[in-house]
Amino acid sequence: MTNHAIDWGQIVDDLAAHLGGAGEICSRAGVARSSLRDWGSGRSEPRHSNGEALMVLWESATGRDREHAPRRAQPVEAKPPKRAVIAGPTFPTSLLRPV
Repeated sequence: MTNHAIDWGQIVDDLAAHLGGAGEICSRAGVARSSLRDWGSGRSEPRHSNGEALMVLWESATGRDREHAPRRAQPVEAKPPKRAVIAGPTFPTSLLRPV
């Protein structure tokens, strides 16, 4: 199964082309240059509030709706199996005293 995640690198590139550079993007979106660089390179993804700010800015700069935002295919990782829970005491029962 594949999830089509936002391509933040392309979002940053589009914003740079429309707004004239990283300084303008950071100023308008209220984000740090180092964060913008990490998102643009794919090293990390923005947390929700920063991603929302970038998306609103991208919509405004490009005139496109977020439904048309650049996306990249990303495989969905299967969840690891849950660990088995062992019922009962976890210590030797021979140490129990009769009541």
